[in-house]
Amino acid sequence: MNLQIITRRVTTRLAVRWITDTFALLRKYPSLIGLSLLMYLVMLIGSSLPVANVLVPIVWPVMIAGFYQCVVDALQGKKPQVERLFGVFSQPLPRKHLLLLGCVRLLFLVPLAFLNLPVIDPNNINSVQNIHMELDTLLLLLGYFGLYTMLFAYAEPIVYFLGERRLGAVLRASLSASTKNMWPLTVYSLLLFAGLFMVVQVLILLSQLVPILAAAGILLLCVLMIPVVLISFFLSFRDCFVLTPAEPAADAAASDTFEV
Repeated sequence: MNLQIITRRVTTRLAVRWITDTFALLRKYPSLIGLSLLMYLVMLIGSSLPVANVLVPIVWPVMIAGFYQCVVDALQGKKPQVERLFGVFSQPLPRKHLLLLGCVRLLFLVPLAFLNLPVIDPNNINSVQNIHMELDTLLLLLGYFGLYTMLFAYAEPIVYFLGERRLGAVLRASLSASTKNMWPLTVYSLLLFAGLFMVVQVLILLSQLVPILAAAGILLLCVLMIPVVLISFFLSFRDCFVLTPAEPAADAAASDTFEV
C-alpha cells in the first residue's frame, strides 16, 4: 500500500500515558530491559575500539530500529527476541537507508565540534569581557542542538516502519511532528526529569542511612532509565503520526495493512 505520512497534534495528557504505558509494558515483558542494555553494550564496546568508534553513530539507527521492532512485538503480544534486535541488519533495503541516515546524522553533529565554549575565568578581565560573546555562542549551540534533535527525533521509525526512503521527507516529517507537539513533548521531558530528580534525591538520602541499598538503587535506576526513555518516546511516535493512502483509488483493493 502506498502510504502518505501525516503528522498530527496530540493532547498534553498523552505525555503521562506514554510513561505509564511504558512501565506497564516493562512489567509484562521485562526482557525489553535486557535487550536495551544489550544494544547499549554493543554500542559501548564498538565506541571503545579505535576504528569502530567512527562507525557507531552510523550503525545506531539500525540498532534502534531493531529495538523498536522488539517493542512492536511486545505491543502485539509477542515475546521480544534477540534475533529481532539485530534483524534489521539482514534487511537490505531498510538497512541501506538507515545507514545513510546515520551518515547524515553524523554530518549534522560536525558543527557542534566547532561550537565548544571556552572556560570563563572570573579572575581574568579579558575572559569576563568576553562573557556576552560566550552567551551568544551558548544560545547558538542550544538552538542548533534543538533543531538537530527535532530533525532526527522520529527519523528511525519513519524510515523503518513507515517506509519513507527520501531523507529530506523523513527529516521534514520528524521536524513537523516535533514542532506540532512541542508542548506534549516538553511535558513528557519534564515528567521524566522530575521523576529522575525525585529518585536521585531519595537515593542521596538513602545513601546516608543504608549505603548498600542506595548503591543497589543507583544500579537499578541506570538499568531502567534506558528502556523507559526509548519505549516511551516510541509510544509518542505512534500517537504523533497518522497514515492514510496516498492514492485512495489505487489502494482501495490493497489487502496489506500497516500496524505498529
